[in-house]
Amino acid sequence: MDKKRPLRHATIPHEGKKPKPSETFASWLQPVVDCSPIPQFVIGQDHCVRFWNKALERYSGLSAAEIVGTNRHWQAFYQQERPTLADVLLEGKTEEIAQLYEGRYNRSALIEDAWEATDFFPQIGKKGTWLHFTAALIRDGTGEVLGAVETLEDITGLMKAEELIAYMTEMAMRITQPVGIIRENLQDIARLTREGKLVPEEIGMLLDTQVRNAAQIQANVGEFQKSVVEKHQEIPEAYRKFLSG
Repeated sequence: MDKKRPLRHATIPHEGKKPKPSETFASWLQPVVDCSPIPQFVIGQDHCVRFWNKALERYSGLSAAEIVGTNRHWQAFYQQERPTLADVLLEGKTEEIAQLYEGRYNRSALIEDAWEATDFFPQIGKKGTWLHFTAALIRDGTGEVLGAVETLEDITGLMKAEELIAYMTEMAMRITQPVGIIRENLQDIARLTREGKLVPEEIGMLLDTQVRNAAQIQANVGEFQKSVVEKHQEIPEAYRKFLSG
């Protein structure tokens, strides 16, 4: 080694300069968000979209090229402009969450500056979509807010399953009532017959009535089954009339 030759030092980009928060923000967050299989977007302090990942592109039908750099992220979820959960957090107006998602929101128990909510979006999909979404503030090492990230999960299947359970429970209750009435009527007929208070013609007429009631229950059970399969989830009108007397 030539000791007389001065040593050269490798130059490092931004050496002696602190990267801007926005530069740091973009450099590490881009690959994290874009490779996520969960629909996700990130907005900056100005509420403009910084990242709109591929999963959200496919889910919403809106490309990153259309949305990034704009504040039109609401178009993926609403017909008219309104703030998303991420927008509300950026503004620090957490009291508005209760107004926007009444009875369907919670503060995250795991992450500070994060909230979650559930809502129905009629314009997404053919019959609407239930989404569970979580939003959180993004801060740098000094605590400065750089933006907010929102993650979305389609829970339509779960909500339909819960509705179906409630529907089936109601169906069971509605079937139990008339079956009980038929049982009591048959007990009365049997008692009156044993006591000799009914003539054969009367017994026949009363039994025919209970047969018709049983047939009505059978028909309504069939309608219930069909409505479950077709996901109509409506109480058959004939059954309503039967229950009302």
